Amino acid sequence: MRFLTRRRVAIYFFFAFVVFLLFFRLTRADFLGDDAHYAFRAIGYYDYMNSENQTTPVQWFGTRPFWSLLSFHDHPPLFFLVQFFFFKAFGVSAFIARLPTALAVVGTALVAFFMAKKLLGSQAAVLTLAALAVNSYFIWTGRVGYLEGLFSFFLFLGLFFTIRAFEREAPRADVRGIFNPPSSARGGLRLGLSASSLSAPAWRQAGNPRFDRAHRRSPKPDDVFPSRASSVPPFIHSDGRRSGLRAEADKNWDFIFAGIFFGLAFLSKYTLLFALPGLVLYLLLKQRWVFRERHFWLGVVIFLVISLPVVFYNYQMYQQRGHFDVQFSDLFRQDRSDWSILDARLSNFHFQPQAVIATLIKGQSLLYSLVFFCALALVILRRWRSDDRGVFLIVFTFFSLFLGFSVVGGSAHWLGVLTPFTALIIGLAGSAVDFNKYLLILGPLLALFFLTFTFYTNHAREVSRIPGYFYSPFRLENYGYNQLDQEVSRLLSDKRSSQEVQETMRRYWYGKLNSQEINFSSIDSGSVTFPAFLVYDVNMSWFPVTWVFDRWKFYRRLMIFSTYEFLRVLDEPEARQSLDAMGFERGYFIFAADHIVTAAQTDYPQTKEIKRRYPFATLKPRIVYDDKGREAFYIYELNAER
Repeated sequence: MRFLTRRRVAIYFFFAFVVFLLFFRLTRADFLGDDAHYAFRAIGYYDYMNSENQTTPVQWFGTRPFWSLLSFHDHPPLFFLVQFFFFKAFGVSAFIARLPTALAVVGTALVAFFMAKKLLGSQAAVLTLAALAVNSYFIWTGRVGYLEGLFSFFLFLGLFFTIRAFEREAPRADVRGIFNPPSSARGGLRLGLSASSLSAPAWRQAGNPRFDRAHRRSPKPDDVFPSRASSVPPFIHSDGRRSGLRAEADKNWDFIFAGIFFGLAFLSKYTLLFALPGLVLYLLLKQRWVFRERHFWLGVVIFLVISLPVVFYNYQMYQQRGHFDVQFSDLFRQDRSDWSILDARLSNFHFQPQAVIATLIKGQSLLYSLVFFCALALVILRRWRSDDRGVFLIVFTFFSLFLGFSVVGGSAHWLGVLTPFTALIIGLAGSAVDFNKYLLILGPLLALFFLTFTFYTNHAREVSRIPGYFYSPFRLENYGYNQLDQEVSRLLSDKRSSQEVQETMRRYWYGKLNSQEINFSSIDSGSVTFPAFLVYDVNMSWFPVTWVFDRWKFYRRLMIFSTYEFLRVLDEPEARQSLDAMGFERGYFIFAADHIVTAAQTDYPQTKEIKRRYPFATLKPRIVYDDKGREAFYIYELNAER
C-alpha cells in the first residue's frame, strides 16, 4: 500500500510539473512565426493574410464562396475554429491565443500516461510522465500557438482507443491461459498468471524471483494450477479473438471513437497521412482480425465522413483555380501562382532521415535523444517476439511519421508531433529496466540536465551568457512585441472609428473585397470614437506586426498605417486632403529600436523620412521595454497643431 501511495504521489507530481512548465511565462516569447497569422485569422474565422503574395479565396472572388468556409487555403480548419471559440469566450490576447495548444498538450500528456499504463502497467505510465516533463521539445511545442499540439492530442486519442479495441476483442491473458500448459508442468510458478493480476507488466514479472522477493508474494492456487474459469474463456478463435458474449461485442465503441479522433486529427493537420501507413501495416502484421470486425469498418466510415469538408474544399479549389490547397499543391507540385511567396518551400522529395534526427537532437538535446534511441532499441528487441498488446502500434506509428518527414522535410514545429512518441517509448522501455543503485544516481543527474535544457529553451529571459549546449536553437526570443501589444491594446481596446474612417479604410485598403464580407460586428464594438491615427515602423518583423497591428486594422477598422503607407499618403495630394478632412486630433507614431530593426532584417528608408519631417526630437516618447529591460519601442504622440 505504501508503494502504491508513493507511485500515486509521483504521478501527481510529474503531471503538475508538466502543467507548470507549459504555463509558466507562457507569453514570454513574441509571435515570431506562423502562430501570428494563425491567431489573426482565428479571431474572425476568416481566411485572409493581408498579402498579395499569399492570396485566399476572398481575394480571388471578392466574396467567400460557401465551400471556402469549410477549410483554409493552407491548413485544415479545426485549429482555427477552436482558437476562434476561445477568443469568443475569453477575449483576444496573446495568452488566449496560446491557451488551446497548451491545453491540448496537457491532454496529450494525460492520454500518453493512460496509454502507457494500459500497455505495460503503472511503472511505464509514471516513467512516461517523467519523460514528458523533461522533454524540452514537447514543452516547446505546447508553448507556441501552432497546429501540432492539437493534432498530437487527437492522434494520441485515436491510438489510445485503437489499443482499447485490441484489448476488448483479443484478451491476451486468456489466450495465454489456453495455449500455455500449467506452470507445474513447466517447472515454474508464475507462468500461468493473467496480466490483470500483476501490478507491473506481465512480461517482466512472470517467473521473476526478484519480483517475488520484492513484493513478498507467495504462490496462489491459480498461479500454479490456473482454474478453468480464469484460463478458458468462452468462444476463443484460433487467432485469439473472443466472439462470445454478443452483448459485450455490440458495446465495443472503441473503433468508432478511434475513427472520430483520427478524423479530428486530420481536420487539425494533414500530417495524419504520414501516420496512417504505419497504423495499417501494424494491423496487417499483428491484428489482422480487425478487418473482419464491423465496428472497425464503421470507424473507417466515420473517419472518412469527418474528413469530407477538406476533401470537398480541395475539390472546389481545383475546379476554380486548377490546384489544391497549399499543402496538397506542394505535395503534387501544382501551380503556386496564388501564393508565390511560398515557391521556395516547394518539396523536392529527398530522403533525408539524418535531417529529421538532427532536428530531434536540436529540440530535445543530444543526451535525451541518446536515451530515446536506446529505449527504442530495447522496446523492439524485448517486445517483437513476445505477446503484443499494442506496443508496436506506437513504434510503427513513430517510424511512419519519421519516414514521412524524411521524405518531405520538416521544420522545427512540424517535428514536434514526434516528441510524445519519444517520451512514451522511453517510458515503455523503462518498465523493463531494473533500477539498481547506479541508475538511481544517473537518472536524477540526467533529469537535472534535461530540466536545465528545458528552462533555458522555454522560460529563461536571457541566455546570452549560457553555453549553447544548455538550450535549443529553437528557442524563441522576446524582443518586446508582446509588451508593445499590451500598450496598443490598452490604447485601442475601447475605441471605435467613425463611419467616415471606416469607409476610407474599406475603400483604400480593402477595395477589392465585397463590403459585406468584411462588415464585422467588432467594428462598432468600441465605446469611444478614436480621434487619432496610428503609424508604426515598417522596419518591424512581419509576423508580430500582423498580430499587434493588423488585427485592429482589419477587425476594428481603425486608421493604422505603416511608415511606408503613411509617407505615400503624405506625398499624394488627394490622399493627404482626405486624411486632413477626417479631423484627427492627434497621431501616434511607434518606432523600433535599432536592435529590433536588425533582428527584423529590414532597412526601409521611409521611417527615416518620417522622422525628418516631424519634430520627434523635441518630444519625450513613452518607452516600451522587452522582458530583459532593454528599450524596444518608442511611442510618440503628436497633436494636430504640429
